Amino acid sequence: SNSYSYSHLFPVYYYKNYHNPSRGWYVLSPITLSYFSTDQYGDFDLGLLGLLYYRNNKIRQKTDVRRVLLGSLWNEVKRPERGYHSRGSLWGLLWEYETESETGFKKFSILKGLYKRVTYKGKTRNRFFWIF
Repeated sequence: SNSYSYSHLFPVYYYKNYHNPSRGWYVLSPITLSYFSTDQYGDFDLGLLGLLYYRNNKIRQKTDVRRVLLGSLWNEVKRPERGYHSRGSLWGLLWEYETESETGFKKFSILKGLYKRVTYKGKTRNRFFWIF
């Protein structure tokens, strides 16, 4: 077709690419329960129904969520408020690194406070064992 091209070996995969870059492309794989897409609004990816890999990037809202193994291995969140960006493992319980690009805030923590390093307004504080 003049507006798109596609390729498939169903049920292994189905791929469709629109010739208009704003419409993007997508891949559907029923056999692996996966879906990946990109268009002018962002990216949406599901690997093994989102259990193995999940990404939802919304360009206009400036949000991005990316998770590997439901966030237990890798959890990353971006929000437009103050340029917030967080990444970590085990939903931030094992380790987490948070930044705010507008305020200069940075926080790194291990085991939600066993060790925490916070930098804000040029001052850095270190805490050990949730008390210091």
